[in-house]
Formats: sequence, structure tokens, C-alpha cells
Amino acid sequence: NEIVNIDNLDTITNGTLEDMSKIINPNQVGQVIYKDNGEVKTDINPMIMIINQGLNDYRERLEILVKNGGDLDMNINYCNRETTPRELAIEYRDY
Repeated sequence: NEIVNIDNLDTITNGTLEDMSKIINPNQVGQVIYKDNGEVKTDINPMIMIINQGLNDYRERLEILVKNGGDLDMNINYCNRETTPRELAIEYRDY
């Protein structure tokens, strides 16, 4: 799978907390696509990417994105259901 239409992918997945503060579009919606055929699997955004990673400092990373305008309650069609980053964090990361 590959994530497309999200700026600063490397910063989101590998950046430091300081790097995260430079992300100015935390609500940007991209897609996860199958590499072999380009078919869209699901929508995703930077906050869901952080939640999926499950790093020890994911809460701090989310706080930084929220300070930069991120909306934890923004609806997104993720894995065939309407949900929000907050709902996913609570369900999978004990947020």
C-alpha cells in the first residue's frame, strides 16, 4: 500500500516533534492505494497516520497537529466507515 495526496509524508512518519510543528495542513485528506493496481483502499489524514503508527509520543504529536489547526473530530471515510481521528485514538490507542 502507498499513501498519496498527503504533503510532508516523511515528516509525518519519521519526523521529530519539532519537525511536526512545521506541518501546516493537518486536516489534509489523502488516500491509501494498492500499489499493484492504483485502486483506492481508504481515505486517510495526517492525524490518523500518527494514530496508526502508535508511537509512544503519539499524543504529543497529535497535540502539535491540533495547535496547527488539526481537527480531531473531522469526519473521514476510513476503512469503509465514517469516523474521526479522535474515535480511532480512543478505540485503538486508549486516548
